[in-house]
Amino acid sequence: MPAPRRGLTTVWHLLLGAGLALAAWDGVGHLRANSLQQLVFAPGPNAGAVTALSDRWTVALLFTPNECPGLMVAVDRLNELAGTRAAVQGILLVDQKAFPGWQQLIVANQIHFPVAAVSVDRGTRALAQVGNLSTPTVAIFDPDRRLRLATNLTGEEALATLIARTLQASNRDRPSAGSAP
Repeated sequence: MPAPRRGLTTVWHLLLGAGLALAAWDGVGHLRANSLQQLVFAPGPNAGAVTALSDRWTVALLFTPNECPGLMVAVDRLNELAGTRAAVQGILLVDQKAFPGWQQLIVANQIHFPVAAVSVDRGTRALAQVGNLSTPTVAIFDPDRRLRLATNLTGEEALATLIARTLQASNRDRPSAGSAP
């Protein structure tokens, strides 16, 4: 009889060890800092097209599904901006298990720029690092991926003015390709 008992003990220890390893891995994921930059430029299946450094600025819109109806003016403005003067990336803060049809929401709201879905917890932690901004938030990054502006002013006039002034200032701050440093 000692042999079966030893086998059960071994199996129990293996299961316990595997469970502890999984719990530690999950815990580290929750403790890991998530910056706005990591969300916008993250590689992966739900990431957008903004993954490489370029000579263009990046404008990111962080929002939740409930905010879509009120964001149409901002979405229209960002759709116009996408691909011309800046790369545009959407970050949807959503529980993908509770709202599996989030992609249809993007199509229905005529969002033409890439949108990545991230958990509400991860998005909130990233926004906490820039002053606990509420969504919707617009973040503007320079071509070197440095955050230049993060704001929750997404009204039509405020958004248009902020983006235009940031991009104009960027043209003055950054030397052209043919100029000497």
